[in-house]
Amino acid sequence: MLADSSAVDAVLSALDGHLRAGQLVVDMGSSEPWRSEAHAARLEARAVGWVDAPCRAGRRGGSWSLAIMSRWRERDVERAWPLLLALGTGPVRVGGPGAGHTAKLANQAIVGVLISATAEALALAERAGLDPGLVLDALRGGSADTRITNVQGRRMVARDYEPRAYATTLVKDLATAAELARRVGMRLPTVDRVLELGRELVAAGEGSEDFAALHRPRSRTARRATGPEASDERGRLHRESRCPPRRGQPPQSPEMRPPPTTSAVPVTQHASSDAR
Repeated sequence: MLADSSAVDAVLSALDGHLRAGQLVVDMGSSEPWRSEAHAARLEARAVGWVDAPCRAGRRGGSWSLAIMSRWRERDVERAWPLLLALGTGPVRVGGPGAGHTAKLANQAIVGVLISATAEALALAERAGLDPGLVLDALRGGSADTRITNVQGRRMVARDYEPRAYATTLVKDLATAAELARRVGMRLPTVDRVLELGRELVAAGEGSEDFAALHRPRSRTARRATGPEASDERGRLHRESRCPPRRGQPPQSPEMRPPPTTSAVPVTQHASSDAR
């Protein structure tokens, strides 16, 4: 499997003098659909078959499998079928040239958005003082109980950003999805934002990590907000909220405000209980 359309171009260029009528080319990488269409048309003129059959990896029952999203012409089916069955599970024909790669981009858009949403949701829970692992337990059986939340979410809780797939790869696919959207006359605002976040991750030197590393900067913020410093901050906000300024007077700093009366619960007790 090749990484992108540029790699496919290079390989096809190297094979150009060796391809013969009746041969078959199978592209199982994540390529640009419009370039796949061009490859198919060019090869068809030489009576060479073309199949774009990208795949997604999945793990069930302890073993890995490849789900293949493919396009082929009827005359290439019998020749390609044994190969695809040997490599993956249940190839699905989704349309004409480039359709397989379009389906893969739809898959990648969903994956990227779900990983980003999981990272933000777990950071939000942690910042609010919850154990993010318990939050994942609470999601079981509900609409948010997805493979992304279960697998990537657990990695985020453990701060495990070791790559199962490189962040740079998903960023490349999201960029291709955004370009395809532009070509067909639509916008993908959510994908565009996740792509922006992914590019920031790569620019920070973390492109060789898993895309789950989107969680890292949010986790840092959440931890700062739930540590001792956060308790001090909550105490400060509490003190300020007890003494609203009178109309026509500027807000008072905490040092200028009078101490609480003896009948009130000391503010320091609120702060210390938060810290505990």
